[in-house]
Amino acid sequence: MSYQPLPPQAPGPQPAPYAPPPPRKSRTGCVVALVVLGCLVLFGLGLIFLATLATPSGQTQSLSGMIEGKVAIVRVSGIIMSGSGESPGLLIGGIGSEGIVKYLRKARKDSTVKAVVLRINSPGGSPSACQEIYQEVQRLRESGKPIVASMADVAASGGYYVAAPCNEILATKSTMTGSIGVIFPTLEYHQGLAKLGVKMSTIKSGPYKDIGTPDRPMTPEEQAILKTMIMDVYDQFVEDVAQGRKMDKKKVIQLGDGRIYTGRQAKDNGLIDKIGTFRDAIARAAELGGMKTKDPLLEEYGKVSLIQLLTGSYDSMGGEHALAAVAPTRALCLAGPLVIAPELAGY
Repeated sequence: MSYQPLPPQAPGPQPAPYAPPPPRKSRTGCVVALVVLGCLVLFGLGLIFLATLATPSGQTQSLSGMIEGKVAIVRVSGIIMSGSGESPGLLIGGIGSEGIVKYLRKARKDSTVKAVVLRINSPGGSPSACQEIYQEVQRLRESGKPIVASMADVAASGGYYVAAPCNEILATKSTMTGSIGVIFPTLEYHQGLAKLGVKMSTIKSGPYKDIGTPDRPMTPEEQAILKTMIMDVYDQFVEDVAQGRKMDKKKVIQLGDGRIYTGRQAKDNGLIDKIGTFRDAIARAAELGGMKTKDPLLEEYGKVSLIQLLTGSYDSMGGEHALAAVAPTRALCLAGPLVIAPELAGY
């Protein structure tokens, strides 16, 4: 039997040749990116730190100033209202008394705060709101920490009320302040309704429940009731100013006929202590707080943006440019006496 060779077969798939694994990518790029990111973070933190150490003159606070402590800035801007929030208004914004009281309490409890500057730019507001701030200013002063009031364009009525218990009050020569008084404005449109043939009817539980309603004239008895209430609040106003300023009550009554005074007139009448700017008030607060520097480390309570901190714009005007642009006109309109009304009760 002879051997027969096998027929040739089609070649099958051949194994792929060996290929070495691709080289690992270098981690150098990731390390460099992390280092750059870290440097940017440190740089940003450094800017924030330097910004918080900015003095009113724009210089960097020295190490000795940091050791001495700091001066807290608490702002009272706009119409003073009860509550915790801030709300913009058509002419001027408003601020809640609870927020101001919170900042004053924080400054009182902070051992690094040696003095406080109460920066005021307000035509007044709610009597109860102003009284809450007044009492907290008293507590801070009684704790041993000096507080200096710095008046901006307007610090009238309730704006003056909250400044009264401060250790010292500074204002510019043109600041409009004073306006110690009370008013209850009412609006009557019953004659206009009668011409239109409109008549309103009111069902009430007592004869005086709709006192001050605009759809009828006020009776002499109602006017007497409101007058008594207004004079009671006015007496509280006078007593607190006399106590805070350590003035004779008769003199406060003499000055408190509702008129406004310029800063220079207020100085001559004893309503303020000195003519000075915001920076002067800071320097004076630092002095009263036992600090040797006139450019102390500042801490401003409230809403201050990073841009404001970095540029220092919060220190120059504190967001009061709009009011300053028309300060004389608005001061005459808004620096009225204490206002008590169903819609807005205020000093």
